[in-house]
Amino acid sequence: DINTLKQIMIEEKTEDYILRAKSGWSTRFEQESGWYVGYVETKDDVWFFATNIITKGAKDLAKRKEITLEALRLNGIIK
Repeated sequence: DINTLKQIMIEEKTEDYILRAKSGWSTRFEQESGWYVGYVETKDDVWFFATNIITKGAKDLAKRKEITLEALRLNGIIK
């Protein structure tokens, strides 16, 4: 059910927010891409995000989450 899915998706949980997300990586095409999609629940709001980047192998995969978290921090959504 949806509650099980929401539990599985938790990446970070603090007193201020819950970050739920799913990552993926496509290597089927000439140009690889990686994504990180999900949402952040704060006490007052819900923020959805979708990050899609061009990758050049597994070495780039961590960038999906790094870029997303930095954008959420810069916008004051997470600390």
